[in-house]
Amino acid sequence: MTVLISMLVINFVFTFNGVVMLKSISPLWILPFLSASAMAIAQLSGLSMSATAAPLQPGQVVFNDPTPPNQGAPEGRQRGGASRKGPCDRYRPLAALIPNKQKIVFANTSSPHPTFWFYIPEPLTSASSIEFTLLDAQNAQADYTYKTTLSASEVKPGLIRLSVPTNATPLAVGKSYLWTLSLACNAKPADAVFVQGITQRVALSAKLQTQLSSAAPLEQATLYAANGIWHEALDAIALQHRDNPRRLQSAQAWNSLLQHIGLQDLASTPFSSCCTAPRSLKRHQPQ
Repeated sequence: MTVLISMLVINFVFTFNGVVMLKSISPLWILPFLSASAMAIAQLSGLSMSATAAPLQPGQVVFNDPTPPNQGAPEGRQRGGASRKGPCDRYRPLAALIPNKQKIVFANTSSPHPTFWFYIPEPLTSASSIEFTLLDAQNAQADYTYKTTLSASEVKPGLIRLSVPTNATPLAVGKSYLWTLSLACNAKPADAVFVQGITQRVALSAKLQTQLSSAAPLEQATLYAANGIWHEALDAIALQHRDNPRRLQSAQAWNSLLQHIGLQDLASTPFSSCCTAPRSLKRHQPQ
C-alpha cells in the first residue's frame, strides 16, 4: 500500500481483487494512529504530517517573489519592444534577466550599486549602440542616477553583465528606480528596441547579514533568493555558472532561476564579456 500525503488529504493507494483503489481521508483522522517514530522523523525533517512539500533537488534555488511597490510605476518590458516595427526588429529577442509577474518587471536589490544581466541576441553593427539609464521612478524630471552608452565594439551577443559603478550616485534604501536598456540600430530613436523595469533597494536584516557573512557563494544566492532579493541572487549564481560551467550544482541553480522568470530558453546561452566603457553621468533631458 502506498501513502500519499497532500496539502488537504492523505491518499491510500491499494489493490483490491486486482483493482487499483484510491481512498482519501483527512490527515486529522490518521494523526492519532501514526507511530511516535514516524512523527519524530517528520519533525526532524521540518515537515508537517498534513502538508508535505516536494523535496528540493540538489542545486535548486527557490525564489520568494516580493510584492512590487504600489507607486503607479510603469509595467515594464522583460523582452525587447519598440514603439513601432522597423529595421531593429532582429533585436526584439533582447531580454532583461528580471522577474516579470503579470507584466510588472520588478526586482529588489540590497546593493547601493546593483548589477544587471541582459541578453543581446544579435551582433551589433557599426551604427548600433546600447544605452542604459537609471533614474528615480517617482521623479521623471530628476537627474539620472546613472547613465552609460556602449558601442558595438564593446558588446558581443550573449549574456552581458552591467554593474552600476561605485562612483555613481548610490541607490537609497526604500526607494524605487526606473531602469531602461535601449538598443539602437540606427540614428532614429523611434526604431530602438528596449527593455525596462523597476528596481528597489532594500535593507538586509542583521540576521541575514550574519548568515551571508559565513556562507559560500551558492549558499549566499539561496539566502538572497529566499528573502526576495533578486539582483544579488542572480549575480552570484551567474558568476558561479560562468566560471564553473561544468559544475552540476551551479548549472542547476542557474536553470532554476531562469525557469522562475520564464527565460529558461536562455539557460545555455554563452556569457559575453562586456561593459568596460567609460561611465558617464548626465542630466536627464525631458522628452
